[in-house]
Amino acid sequence: MERPRGLLSARLRALLLANKDLRWFALPLPDPPPPLRTGLSQIVEPLPEDSPRWWSEAETQRHVAMMSESHRRYVEQLARGSRFAYRTFYRRRRSAGQRAEVRRDEIAGCLRTAVGGSGKQFLIRAGGGQIRMRAMTPREYARLQGVPDHYPIDAPDTYALTAFGDAVCVPVIRWIAQHALNPLVAGATARPTTLFDDDGG
Repeated sequence: MERPRGLLSARLRALLLANKDLRWFALPLPDPPPPLRTGLSQIVEPLPEDSPRWWSEAETQRHVAMMSESHRRYVEQLARGSRFAYRTFYRRRRSAGQRAEVRRDEIAGCLRTAVGGSGKQFLIRAGGGQIRMRAMTPREYARLQGVPDHYPIDAPDTYALTAFGDAVCVPVIRWIAQHALNPLVAGATARPTTLFDDDGG
């Protein structure tokens, strides 16, 4: 059965072919929605300029100094823009020491739990000649996981970030339930298509 490319990676196909003695079958799944490449600004929680969540100028410049030359030039280029641009970054331990590594797209990286050296994700706002930085908020984590804004978040930051980090993404689970789990329960795939043809394709 021809599978949507987004659901059958080369590694998964190799695993299936190496274990053809198992009774694999394929559900008739549609192509998944395309990955979002933009829209980070839409999940950013608006904070006042004097919010204590924003880092001091000294702390911001300390992290700018932690960037490689190419990352630093990129952020400085964004800062020269007339409008605010938002990017995420992690702190990473490299051979040259600790680095602040900035994504060049509007994607948030993996939301890890809020413990460990590379666990917490940070936000850069650059534009209008300014560079500001801070840690992402629990509400921003929740939005990235598809949690609606009416969902209450009453826990301290560390607990909330840990709850949302390494968690399931609501839209992903909703898609799986709609196209895979619910049809199985309803018996719509009582006779699933075998994954391999007689010739092993």
